[in-house]
Amino acid sequence: MLSLSGNRTGENVDAARLGEGAGVDDGPLLVDFVDRCFDPEQPFGAAFGELYERRGHAFAVDAAAVVAAFHMMTRVADGSGTPLDSSLESISHEIRAGNSLDDMDSRRLESELPVGPG
Repeated sequence: MLSLSGNRTGENVDAARLGEGAGVDDGPLLVDFVDRCFDPEQPFGAAFGELYERRGHAFAVDAAAVVAAFHMMTRVADGSGTPLDSSLESISHEIRAGNSLDDMDSRRLESELPVGPG
């Protein structure tokens, strides 16, 4: 999705450098915002406030909405037991490994989810 949106805006998005901001404008600021959103030691208001101060209301609200939407989609996929299909598994391996995505709680729990009805 990030690569596709980069194509649309004409930005050179490097998903392999996702943790560094992927080469997009304000990428490092957005990565810091996302990290702070999921840090139990950081109140959300502080993370949002800094983004708001640096980029304004519309930017901060859009960023918070994207974080919330992706968090929701992950929960729906986890709750339904939806695994990655084989083609997505293979093409995303390098990006997942480079960003330690397979080490995230939701990914580790995948093996514990029941498959199919019952």
